[in-house]
Amino acid sequence: MRFGDVERGFASADHVLEQRYQMSPIEHAPTETNGSIAAPDTNGRYVVYTSTQALFFSLDTCAKILDVPSNTFHFIGGTVGGGFGGKVDTLTEPLAILGAMLTGRPVRYIFGREEEMQYGPPRGAERIYLKDGVMRDGRIVARKVRAYFDSGAYTRLSSYAAVKCAAHVPGHYTIPNVYGDIYCVFTNRTPATAMRGFGVTAMDFAIECQMDKLAHLVGMDPMEFRILNAYRDGDMKAHRREAKNTALIECVQVAAEKAKWPLREQFKRMSSRKDGGGARAAVPATAADSLAPARPTGQQRTPYDRAPQPAAEPKPPHPAPPPPASPTPAPQSAASHGAIRFSSVFGSRRR
Repeated sequence: MRFGDVERGFASADHVLEQRYQMSPIEHAPTETNGSIAAPDTNGRYVVYTSTQALFFSLDTCAKILDVPSNTFHFIGGTVGGGFGGKVDTLTEPLAILGAMLTGRPVRYIFGREEEMQYGPPRGAERIYLKDGVMRDGRIVARKVRAYFDSGAYTRLSSYAAVKCAAHVPGHYTIPNVYGDIYCVFTNRTPATAMRGFGVTAMDFAIECQMDKLAHLVGMDPMEFRILNAYRDGDMKAHRREAKNTALIECVQVAAEKAKWPLREQFKRMSSRKDGGGARAAVPATAADSLAPARPTGQQRTPYDRAPQPAAEPKPPHPAPPPPASPTPAPQSAASHGAIRFSSVFGSRRR
């Protein structure tokens, strides 16, 4: 994300604060573990009873993995015995369906507690670096964010989490210069998944901790500091969307009143519907830069396909005569599944 000139913002700021925040992986530990029952139905279809939190995503993923049309399956859900995001992945359904296909009989596959803890996807670890430039009067003039999501061995839902994280990078605040880089990192761990505020929780935690530290740095009340920097209706967000129906100022005012937290009169009179737009609605000049550095030539990606990949032929330096005619190679099977096809299926669909 690039909005304005963050380096110029830092240069003009009276104070610059840079901090690191981190969250560890968390296991959902649901009372009911992941499980499903698949049974043959009429007309070559299969009915699947599952504890998933995402029926249609699971159905679509099973169709891709098993290479059959999605209308082959009838997925039936029910009351989930605890999910919290840990049952949006497709774990047991493909094997239960495959067993029913091979045997022609109903097949039940349910994780035991040890399997749930070992193979069930946790919330991924996250590390966030925040750098803010702030003026003596409390206005934030620049924010730079670098965040890393521990995706585990495969992408699964982590790409979707990165998109949501990027959407939350400025927080609830009007900041004229914003710079954000969000990464999914592959590690030798169980693939991560959603958990309560997927992609937003850690970023929101980091931003609000940073806001308290910034308020302390400039000697302001933390509630008043938030009111001063909050979005107003008509402000331009760093995503180049106009802020509408904002209400953070009113939320902070009510929270302060309920907690008997003293606010100065000028902050009690502020409103999300006033003083927004105008110069705050302008899109600043933004320098373009390379968001995706080129991959080193020595690094290679291993595809999921088991078939050998043809080596790329070097291009001749000058036009060469056409080679002799050769037999037409057999077309590749359309059933081949590559990493792009299903490693990030949920992230692609939800965007």
